Amino acid sequence: MSPSLEHEKSKSTVGLLLETYLRHIGRRFYTTGGYTLGSREEGARGEPDESYNLDAIKPIPDIAIEVVITSDGVNKLEK
Repeated sequence: MSPSLEHEKSKSTVGLLLETYLRHIGRRFYTTGGYTLGSREEGARGEPDESYNLDAIKPIPDIAIEVVITSDGVNKLEK
């Protein structure tokens, strides 16, 4: 199922607010998008809507944004 317009607008707004705040406090950050995190062995793989590294690019993001709009589906946050 593709994300809804409400989901995409919310994700973008939260990301813009975070980026504005980080610029305001003078913190260096790198946007790293929504690549797959976790492993099959751990039983928890997911793709955040947006993710960020602070100060340097790293394999695991420092901040991950996940917008959840309920629709009686699987609870992604349990992962």
